[in-house]
Amino acid sequence: MEETTTGNERTTAPSRRLPQTSFYSVEYPGYVSETPEALAGALKTLGGQTAVDKVFKQPRARILDLKLRPDDLFAHPIP
Repeated sequence: MEETTTGNERTTAPSRRLPQTSFYSVEYPGYVSETPEALAGALKTLGGQTAVDKVFKQPRARILDLKLRPDDLFAHPIP
């Protein structure tokens, strides 16, 4: 808690609970606009939402594979 002074009177700032929402950040090697289609396409090249969730929830799985052509079976992923 932080105290503030107004004149000769001291007041204490109210305490607030922080939200329990978690946010994750992924450094993506390309431009992604904020349209839903662009975000879905970028997520698809990383293996989908389940692959991203797995990386952040399991301490041993810390690498996302980037597939520039996710529909091409012969394209190699970039680790």
